[in-house]
Amino acid sequence: MADHQEKSLHDIILARENEWMGAWLKRDRALADSILADEFTLVSSLNGEIFSKAQWLDGAMGPIVCQSFHFDRLQVKGYGDTVVSIAWYHQKATARGNDWSGEFRMTDVWHYRDGRWQVVARHSTWLGAAAQQ
Repeated sequence: MADHQEKSLHDIILARENEWMGAWLKRDRALADSILADEFTLVSSLNGEIFSKAQWLDGAMGPIVCQSFHFDRLQVKGYGDTVVSIAWYHQKATARGNDWSGEFRMTDVWHYRDGRWQVVARHSTWLGAAAQQ
């Protein structure tokens, strides 16, 4: 993990988070596939649905479309080869034809293997969900 000596863990994970959401924005399936670990699981802010890696890729490259995103803040805590990050995040997006824009809190678990950080789990909460109902 030589990158740790050149960049802070926070900067490395923030770059990976931006790379991942950028892959969604650009609909770059190959890049997203390389960022998500094979065992990736998402607990979605869409009614708490649970998605596997394949399901996330199919949705993100299909009916769930990102128009823009930005991270307001990222809190990172390292535990050896594992990192837990909490993001204060905004996006403009549609999911299955419905607006899915607003502010989110996301907790991601990253694991360092094969010379790179991959995300193994995400739990997302859409702070605007109550206003949509």
